[in-house]
Amino acid sequence: MEDPKSDLMDKLTKIDYVFTAIFCIEALMKIITFGFIVNFKDSYLLSSWNILDFSIVVLSVVSLLVDAKLQVVKVLRTARIMRPLRLI
Repeated sequence: MEDPKSDLMDKLTKIDYVFTAIFCIEALMKIITFGFIVNFKDSYLLSSWNILDFSIVVLSVVSLLVDAKLQVVKVLRTARIMRPLRLI
């Protein structure tokens, strides 16, 4: 287990913030472009990939906002591994 106060962990935390911000901006741009739910067939949440994307973004933000010592948050952090699935 890596020391939480090490330089490596500090850099990884910063990278985590950057990627979370990038995914949030991407989701926000898609929501603005397609509409959230009300634009009929082109709405953001009517696509299964966008639902996955939105849930991962929400889980990422929640896990960053809540203290990492909680067991539930560890599960949320593990769920963020699904982000690369969107790219495949």
